[in-house]
This record gives sequence, C-alpha cells and structure tokens, in this order.
Amino acid sequence: EAGDFEAGDRIMLQRDSFDDGSRVPLKTSGRVNETQDTTEDPDLALPDKMTSELAEFLGYFMGNGHVSDEINVGVECVVDSDATELHSYLSDLGERLFGVTPTTESQAVDQVLSFRGSQLSQYFEDNGWTKADTGHSGNAAAAAAFIPEQVLKGDKQIVKAFLRGVFEAT
Repeated sequence: EAGDFEAGDRIMLQRDSFDDGSRVPLKTSGRVNETQDTTEDPDLALPDKMTSELAEFLGYFMGNGHVSDEINVGVECVVDSDATELHSYLSDLGERLFGVTPTTESQAVDQVLSFRGSQLSQYFEDNGWTKADTGHSGNAAAAAAFIPEQVLKGDKQIVKAFLRGVFEAT
C-alpha cells in the first residue's frame, strides 16, 4: 500500500513489469466543478481524474513547489530565472489543468509561479498532495517530496509523466 512508505524508502521495479494501472478518480469535493462560487475563482477548474499532464505537474510540484499559506494564493512552483522555456511550459501546463493564468514573482535567482485559487489549495489537501513543512523553500523543500497514491495506482504513462516532472524540478 502507498500509505506504508516512509521517508527514505526506495521503489524498485523490474523493467516492463509495471501493470496497466488506471486513471484514478480524484476528490474535487464539488467545490468548483459543481457548486463553484464564481465571485471568488471564476475560471478555476479541478481535474476529476489523474492524467499524464496532472501527474507531470505534480512531479514538478513535489520537486520544487508548495501549497501557499497565503489566503487565495493556491499552489506555487519555483523555476530558475534562466529557465525561460520551463517557465513558459509550466505556466501553460498549469493553465490548461486549472484554468487560471499564474502570476510570476521574480526573486534573486528564481521565479515563483503562483496558481491562484483558495479552492486549489483545498484540492491539493483533499487529494493528499501537500508536503510536510520543512521550514525550507526551493530545492531543500524537495526532501518532503513523495509519490502520491494516485500516481502509484496509475498506468505507465502516469508514472512516466510524474517522474519527468520530478526530474525537471531537480
């Protein structure tokens, strides 16, 4: 079971032995897809099943992102300032997934992409994707990363996409 993994555990799979898995349904709690308060987050959409695109975004998030503590901010991903193609790709990916255009805050050597929406933070929490607070940001926060259960239960494309995101972030 995915819940039995602990920090430092390793997963080894024999090549081409991963079963077909599935596209796992996700918890949306009806917050946006059914009973959205359009005054707060009018364009926000929450995927209702795991897809390769969402798995890739989650992989990047696990490697270099966090759920913001600020009200109405949602999810933030940190990108090196020099990585302009990655910045553009991640912005487009998040916009396709969640329906919101991220804001960008430039810092000394990084840019923080903020995908705003208070319901987005709750969505990540409902699906078990929030990471333990390590007191660090950027690459140091990757120490709290884990493979979400929905990815472990997914098909080969889901797992590959998640790993692609993780490796891009690190």
